[in-house]
Amino acid sequence: MNKTAIKTFAIWARNKLIDDITYKAGLLGITDKEIKPPLPQSSSTVQFFDIGTKDPYAITGNDVEQRRKLVEALANKDADHATAFKTLSKRWLTLGSTA
Repeated sequence: MNKTAIKTFAIWARNKLIDDITYKAGLLGITDKEIKPPLPQSSSTVQFFDIGTKDPYAITGNDVEQRRKLVEALANKDADHATAFKTLSKRWLTLGSTA
């Protein structure tokens, strides 16, 4: 067993996961600078976000609930928004089911 290869892969996988979560949060209007509200045409079951593309990004179902929980968790942090975002983006996978 090559421990160096396993360690290198683990570090790469963790960094990729953090990057993917940060990207997904950006699609939902959540960045390290701000939390954008859903666009006016949103409803309780479908939310739309302006992410700078031709068409708004839409989320439905469980994604709406996960976003609500993430926004709530960011609002409840004592730290400034950028620090709270960085901390929570590393734990977002568990927030979807436990926050």
